Amino acid sequence: MSAKITTIITTYYRPDLLARAMRSVQLQTFGEIECIVFADHCPAARKVYEKYFSDDARFIFVDNPEPWVKNVGAIGHNYGIDNASSEIITYLCDDNIYLPNHLDVVYNNISNDIGLVKTQAFHLSCRSGDGSVKSIVDRDFYSDFHAKS
Repeated sequence: MSAKITTIITTYYRPDLLARAMRSVQLQTFGEIECIVFADHCPAARKVYEKYFSDDARFIFVDNPEPWVKNVGAIGHNYGIDNASSEIITYLCDDNIYLPNHLDVVYNNISNDIGLVKTQAFHLSCRSGDGSVKSIVDRDFYSDFHAKS
């Protein structure tokens, strides 16, 4: 499969959050994607993949092949970079989600002159019970990043 955007998710023993993150990738309005999920020795993560996402060819599940190496987010990112079918790579933490148009925004704002697209992070406070959004707090984690010309 050839995709225009690859999303890499690394995970370690947070299967419920992983399912939510993967679902946010699955629901993207941008269609030409792949998602590489790199799990760190977590059978529960494999169960999430097999139960909900194994029928979606855009998802690739990899369990850390090095049993002696534990909690290796960077190794998962490197694996994803090395095995991505696209030139545009995004990272999604297993405890976060993408809004449905996130990858559209990334793709439409990248050009040959730009190697990095900054995206904004928000903290959503949800109501217990129905999960509706109670408040949104703008959190610009990259405010002191300045591109050098």
